[in-house]
Amino acid sequence: MRTKTVAFFIAVILLGISGCETNRVDDNQLSASLDQEQSEEGQAESILEDDLWRSVTQGADGIWPEPQEHQVLIVVESNENSAAFMVDDVKEGQTVEELMRQVTALGAVINGSGATAFVNRIGNRETGLREGWTYKVDGEFAKRGVGQMSLNPPSIIQWTYGTMQPESL
Repeated sequence: MRTKTVAFFIAVILLGISGCETNRVDDNQLSASLDQEQSEEGQAESILEDDLWRSVTQGADGIWPEPQEHQVLIVVESNENSAAFMVDDVKEGQTVEELMRQVTALGAVINGSGATAFVNRIGNRETGLREGWTYKVDGEFAKRGVGQMSLNPPSIIQWTYGTMQPESL
C-alpha cells in the first residue's frame, strides 16, 4: 500500500512539473455539472443507461438510501455538495472502475485500466498536486486502486474530494 501511495504522489508531482494544468473549480461546480446533465436529460430518474443506474437523493433525515441485494450506491462529496447514484444488477467481483465507467453522469475521467486505472476527475473536479479524490468502500478507505478493487454487493462507494492527507491513505 505504501509503495502505491508513494507512486501516486510521484505521478501527481511529475504531472505538475511537466506543466500539465489542473482545472480549479469552486465547490458548487460538481453538483452544478451533475445538475446540468440531469436537466438536459429531463428528470433525474430519466438519466438511465440500460436501466442499470439512477440518481438518488437523501431522505429528510439526510441519510442516503441503503443499497439492496445486487446494488451499489456511489456517493460523491465535494465540500458542501454531494450527489449519489444507485447501480442495479452489480455482480460480485465487478470493480469500482467498471462501475465508475458505467455511470456516465459522474463525468469520471479514468486514465489507464486495471492495475493502472486512476480516477483523474469526477464532474469538474480534477486531481491536483495537493487535492484529489479518495474513496471508501463500505466505510473503509480502499487498499487497492479502482481497477483492482472488487465489490461484493450490496456496497457503498464514497468518493471525497479534498486535501491529500497521508493519514487517510
